[in-house]
Amino acid sequence: MATLTEGMVVKGTVTSVREFGAFVSIGAIEGLIPISEIGWERVEDIQGALSVGQEVEVAITRLDWANRRFSFSLKKTLADPWKPPSTVFPRGPATSEKSRAWPHSAHSSPSAGVSTACSTYRNSAGESGSGARARFSARDRKSK
Repeated sequence: MATLTEGMVVKGTVTSVREFGAFVSIGAIEGLIPISEIGWERVEDIQGALSVGQEVEVAITRLDWANRRFSFSLKKTLADPWKPPSTVFPRGPATSEKSRAWPHSAHSSPSAGVSTACSTYRNSAGESGSGARARFSARDRKSK
């Protein structure tokens, strides 16, 4: 196991799911994925996110050979939702599973946490125009 290094991505199997995280075996060692490292969004029900026997790809975040404590991250193997949209969404026509259109506007949600809107308008002088906006939200925060 001396070939393992922190930051390395490896395949493993979930061996146990607890309220604080999940244990994953990557062969000769077993380590913990803390609940905060399961995904980018808040995980309320860990049983709904992972199950025993599930194959996962994890990043090694800590190798403490002396104390035999190993930590993994599932989140680090997923796309970062905080990257600028230009690095996530290519230029050109886009598709969206959730979209709505009205006579003078349209709304689209190309991915979780991203909402876009486009509208046309006519000002008091009778001039027409258009506008667009995008909103990025942190859906992993609890609403109060």
